[in-house]
Amino acid sequence: MIYLATKTLDAMAAAIEVDQGALYRRYLGEAIHDVTDAYDDKPPGFRSHFGISTSGKPCSRALWYDWRWVELKRFGDRMLRLFNRGHLEEARFVAMIRAAGMTIYQADDQKKQYRVSLLGGHYGSALDGVVIGVPDLPDPQMPCLTEFKTHNEKSFNYLVAHGLFKAKHQHYVQMQQCMGYYKLDAGLYLAVCKNTDRLYGELIGYDQSTDEYYQDRSKRIIFTQSIPEKFSEYPDTFECKFCDHKMRCHYGQGEVARNCRTCHHGRPLPTGEWVCDQTGEVLDKSAQEAGCNHYVKHRDL
Repeated sequence: MIYLATKTLDAMAAAIEVDQGALYRRYLGEAIHDVTDAYDDKPPGFRSHFGISTSGKPCSRALWYDWRWVELKRFGDRMLRLFNRGHLEEARFVAMIRAAGMTIYQADDQKKQYRVSLLGGHYGSALDGVVIGVPDLPDPQMPCLTEFKTHNEKSFNYLVAHGLFKAKHQHYVQMQQCMGYYKLDAGLYLAVCKNTDRLYGELIGYDQSTDEYYQDRSKRIIFTQSIPEKFSEYPDTFECKFCDHKMRCHYGQGEVARNCRTCHHGRPLPTGEWVCDQTGEVLDKSAQEAGCNHYVKHRDL
């Protein structure tokens, strides 16, 4: 069953139309300063933690490659601008929510963004927010996780036709784990089509089995020292065809980045740290990226 957030979308539309967007623009001007990812000037690098946002990927091996820093992917300007737009859209969603009379919480009293942190910090995610006053909920005062996403037109139309669970299962999995961490019973998924600016809203309930399954799966990927099985033996399978690791996984081609996570001696600890089994040294992120003279490429790479 798909539960569309029709009342929520209608409330946001009415709030913008009533004063022709004046209140919305005021809130947008306030929210844009908090979207720090959109104007962070640090060069991108390897992500130190295993992101809950990616944990719903169907291939465990692809996730292990990412976690082990096998290669740092570079993008062209168009993709980088698209990623940036995704960050900027967060402020627009926040402004629409506030203009419609709902309250959104994104950070604690110390202005630190609400996050999920598990397995000593190895596993985690940032929250887009928790909303109070969602019109589609039986009790408008019920706290509700919210997740904001952008889609191209093809993806958006598929979402509208099939709902979140089928169309964007990875997003569904992400929300379930964040809901479980904060003990929230409801989640509001808001999406925008980048081609037309159409909006989509859907409510989902918490599913403990999904939450626990993907947490357990991710834990196994994080701590295993052996490469997981590939999703398929056929490189033209949809999940493999567009995978960043296709050439390495199916054909054994490509350079392996030299760092402590691709080294035979590197190992994650349950405390959230990494250790070198050769030297016994506990390694921070910069040390992991640098590697050392004891480097031996991991046997499965």
